Amino acid sequence: MEIKDEEVYVWAAVDVDTFEVLHVDVSPGRSSLDALLFLKETLKYRRGRPVVLADRGEWYDWPLDFLNCEPKRETWGDRSLIEAWFGVLKFRTMLFRHRFPQYSTRESTRSWLRAFATLHNAMLQR
Repeated sequence: MEIKDEEVYVWAAVDVDTFEVLHVDVSPGRSSLDALLFLKETLKYRRGRPVVLADRGEWYDWPLDFLNCEPKRETWGDRSLIEAWFGVLKFRTMLFRHRFPQYSTRESTRSWLRAFATLHNAMLQR
């Protein structure tokens, strides 16, 4: 996704049983540190040792170990539900031509994404 002329990465955690968005964030990069910060925030309200579905991105390796998560690496199967949510997001952002309005910041984009995820979750309750 682009904000002004900067490419940013969207991170999302989706419950594979309910399709509910658990957490969404945006970062300027896609590194192990970015993954650690995202996972740490996502897991803040989870109990026990969760199973974390992730693709084969190398940036997940040490954060998952560090946070004592049980990683399950896959690119299909339940992981496809996460990609399905990104499909919903991409469909909506196509209206912006994959760019947010001219004066958006990373923080305003983060706020918009969280509002979009909240609306998505509310629609699931209907």
